[in-house]
Amino acid sequence: MLKVLSQSAGADAVLALHDIQRLQDLKGKRVGVERSAGSYLLVNALESAGMSMNEIETVPMFQSEMELALQGGQVEAVVVMEPWLTKLSRGGTRSLYDSSQLKIPIIYLLVASERACKSSREELVSLLKVQAEIAGKIWAGKPFLGMDAVLRRENLNAAELSSCLGRLRPLNKTENAKMLKQLPQLAQQMEEQMIRTGIIKSNPAGNEWIDDSFMQEALP
Repeated sequence: MLKVLSQSAGADAVLALHDIQRLQDLKGKRVGVERSAGSYLLVNALESAGMSMNEIETVPMFQSEMELALQGGQVEAVVVMEPWLTKLSRGGTRSLYDSSQLKIPIIYLLVASERACKSSREELVSLLKVQAEIAGKIWAGKPFLGMDAVLRRENLNAAELSSCLGRLRPLNKTENAKMLKQLPQLAQQMEEQMIRTGIIKSNPAGNEWIDDSFMQEALP
């Protein structure tokens, strides 16, 4: 893991059809979820309402499949992240819970394989520099070269892109370094919850997985 890209501040949510008013109404319902951060968010949403995963029917699916699944009646709710959250919020859905309510936040990370870290250090440092430059332009909210391509790719307009970014919190260099130090403890707490609720079977191998030297080199 090389860098924290951003923290979800509402960019991940449980969305349901409008006739479902609250989390308790999901009992016995089908919920589309991608087995990643989505499962973690869903467990926390249900526990906040005094429920468990055993009280709903989870339907594994990709984010890109969720809109059609809702429209076709395959599921009554989905666990969705940006930019699909903005797309599905255009009409006919209600947010029941989002990542701003989590005690342990969802963090978006930039990761690279051990092989890449050893053989492509120069390229990875260059990537971090470019990413920081482009991210700064995007979060500034001003038009930039390539913005039209981003909007077309994500099927968003400029106002919707701004809304997406408003649900993500960028971290400056100091905040990034602080979060990197906190990540092992946060990850352990998340692992314990996911093992307890059956999302994962055991703790991942305890190898060293954070290397902040790339960021320090790219952003001195």
